[in-house]
Amino acid sequence: MSENDRILVARAQEGDREAFEVLVEQHARPIYTLIFRMVRGRREEAEDLTQEVMLRAFKALPRFRGEAKFSTWLHRIAVNLTLNRLQKKSLNPVSLSQGEEPDQEHWLEIPDTSMAPESMAERAETMACLRAALEQMSESLRVVFLMRELQGMSHDDIAAALGATSEAVRVRHHRAKKELVKRLASLKQAREGRPA
Repeated sequence: MSENDRILVARAQEGDREAFEVLVEQHARPIYTLIFRMVRGRREEAEDLTQEVMLRAFKALPRFRGEAKFSTWLHRIAVNLTLNRLQKKSLNPVSLSQGEEPDQEHWLEIPDTSMAPESMAERAETMACLRAALEQMSESLRVVFLMRELQGMSHDDIAAALGATSEAVRVRHHRAKKELVKRLASLKQAREGRPA
């Protein structure tokens, strides 16, 4: 945990609401982005869940012992809450390309007007295949993939957030990448009219 987070957490645990507000400002965006991806582009759902994560974190803060990084602890709350909500509501899948993308995360968006039209079309097709492949991936693999590739979290931090071992997270991450490559190849062949 960073020294800044350690100080802010200690102050927040002593009842300093401003310290907690600073923690929220620093950590809300990555939490929102992860939840946004998990709920597949449902902006309002992601906003509601992010607020609920922060509320639960505030209520549970006195029990936070600092054994994991504060950000890892928040991610665990976010993943658990989001998975529970998805299971309870049985939300129907929505394309990752629907809805608005978070401002900071453009890795699933395209426009680069400096590219030749053919290159732009090829890249757009690749990104469409990537979105489709991610949508087909199991939730457990997709969550690990997004936390590692989108959030840049370490295997150890993901393991702490998910309540899994680092080895299990490494295996899921490897399987997710392998599955993604396989699905991308299959989707590309299907789009080119070749048998998979």
